[in-house]
Amino acid sequence: MSLLRVLIVSLLTVTTQLSVRSDGDGAGADDKVDSLVYEFGGFFEFVGQVSDAPAAPGEQAAQQQLVGHDRKSDEAWPVGSWHAPLRSNETYPGKANWPLFDTPQCSADDMTVINYWALKQAKKTLPQAARAGDFKTGSCYKTFTTDWWFGISQWVSCYQEFYNVSTPCATCIGSVYNMAKYNMSENCYNLCKGRPSRRDGSHWCWEDCQQCMWYVGRKLSDCYGEPYDMTCRYGKELGKEGYFEKNGIDPKR
Repeated sequence: MSLLRVLIVSLLTVTTQLSVRSDGDGAGADDKVDSLVYEFGGFFEFVGQVSDAPAAPGEQAAQQQLVGHDRKSDEAWPVGSWHAPLRSNETYPGKANWPLFDTPQCSADDMTVINYWALKQAKKTLPQAARAGDFKTGSCYKTFTTDWWFGISQWVSCYQEFYNVSTPCATCIGSVYNMAKYNMSENCYNLCKGRPSRRDGSHWCWEDCQQCMWYVGRKLSDCYGEPYDMTCRYGKELGKEGYFEKNGIDPKR
């Protein structure tokens, strides 16, 4: 009987050692990319930690920068303020005239153009003129929108001045922007926009940003016929290939 006990204990010891070694074999396979264009944040995990234990005085400024740019602490936001303001069946200005599409409206040639410039953006070589088509901050958007109006026809023409895509493609993108104008919460937009002029940069590729703007991203993907976050995906691949190091570019600046 004692011999049987010794054999059982020995087997347990060997099995435990094998299990520990197996868990550690992949420890070095880190897929982290040191590029702000594809940096993932942990906003919701961060909030969870704060609710369990109050932040030290020195950490409060960091919280405020992450959640609202020195305006409010993470615990001050009203419940549900990250959610889309509208329900799925609610209307908004321009919805009837500029409905959302469930099928791709951008042709293969259109997507060649869009992917070309997405790659340029991932390489941080996008011309300033391309920023005219940006949501909210672009000159096309600022020129042809007010609080309760979005001139999509005019926006489409402005967008096409730089992006050589078809009118159906640009119109589909404009329709999504019109929806996002009324259906993307301010907190979500502020998180995604980040601080482009600072070292921490914009956060459009953060997991938490893509979660809170999920429906906007889905409808853009419907327009394209492929996932909308091509810039993020290109940024990840460039990081893996060492593009920034080979070209003497510091992605953190």
